[in-house]
Amino acid sequence: MKGIPWWVVAVAAAISLGAAWLLKEPCIDTPWNDHFQYRQYCYSDVQALWTGKGLDGDAVQYVEADNEYPVLTGWFMQGVAFLTTGLHDYMVLSFVLLLACGAGTTLGLWRAGVPGELVLAWCIVPTLPIHGLTNWDLIAVVCAVWGWVLWRRGHPLWSALLFGLGGSAKLYPAFFLPFLFLGALKARDRRTAARVFLGGFLGLGLPNLVAAWMSWDGWFATWVFHAGRHPDFETPWQAFFEHFLRPVFPDYDWDTSWRHLVDRISLTAMLATTVWLGTRVWNRRLDGLVAGGAFSLAFLLVNKVYSPQYTLWAVPLLLLLGAAWRPLLLFVTADFANFLVRYRLFTPPAGQSEGWNSAWDDWSLLAINARWVFLAWATWTVVRRYGLERIGEAPGPKGPDAKGQDTPLPEAA
Repeated sequence: MKGIPWWVVAVAAAISLGAAWLLKEPCIDTPWNDHFQYRQYCYSDVQALWTGKGLDGDAVQYVEADNEYPVLTGWFMQGVAFLTTGLHDYMVLSFVLLLACGAGTTLGLWRAGVPGELVLAWCIVPTLPIHGLTNWDLIAVVCAVWGWVLWRRGHPLWSALLFGLGGSAKLYPAFFLPFLFLGALKARDRRTAARVFLGGFLGLGLPNLVAAWMSWDGWFATWVFHAGRHPDFETPWQAFFEHFLRPVFPDYDWDTSWRHLVDRISLTAMLATTVWLGTRVWNRRLDGLVAGGAFSLAFLLVNKVYSPQYTLWAVPLLLLLGAAWRPLLLFVTADFANFLVRYRLFTPPAGQSEGWNSAWDDWSLLAINARWVFLAWATWTVVRRYGLERIGEAPGPKGPDAKGQDTPLPEAA
């Protein structure tokens, strides 16, 4: 962090978070009408799901209303609704709390030892302003970043608790827990393994058990929803099958069968990644924290859904894992381009009240696939940094040593 004073990062973070507020503020008191939320780029799920989840009537999530998000996010939504009266107050309080999570994430990256210029870059790039208030992902992001910090500082219980809580908000922080537990077992550190298990149970297991006890059907509906989702148009899956395979095989059941095919391919890829990374952790050739981060990036690459705000997950992970800055910069640039195109695509052409604007189809396809390619490139730089591409060899000098200890983060340039 040499050369970048902390107050410069603090000012940049304040500007970035303020920009996030200014971008979404026009939607706070504007009814859903004439696609205003898309035309003004101020769309937020916080507003869209106010009535959709019964929050306007204080519906108990997972009991009186199904919710596609994990339990901590659903309870956050419900808690804010309970504390406020009306949509305006609900959105304001939600935004304030999410902005606090964004500030906490920035502080966590600084405290994690990420080079100051890269923390400053996190504040300057458009990721935080355009996605920070679109959904509730910053709850999970701040938990994951501080889980990383506390693990590096030798606090496995609190680290596992935060990773668990993050997993109860959005799934990916929970991916760290099995690798941390596995590494502790291999090191015969039963005390650390027990703390990881306890923290993970309190943060991840207990909230989900409570929700399942309150209503098994309501809790299980979340996972049924995600299992049944069609591959999203913002993933390469949709582009590949829809634009390349469908013309070649027009008689294939593209509406249902290929969804199951993608499910199988994705699951197989994630199982193979689990074995690949888990074996290296078990052989003490890879740090469990790094394995969890690498697995999360792999999940983003092969998952059948990529919601725009998932970039909020990817950027801090890439910074913490020391990805090369060039593909990282191209990744956030392509993501910003997709943001600009996305809402033009959702806005009907002049003279129409409904439907997508097909004039933006090709631009959307280009931005989506460019984003995926650059994320894959950035992930590959992480793979190479830790020697993960070498089969049967010890990691190189930039990877963790034979004891799985920490290594310095790379320089920014």
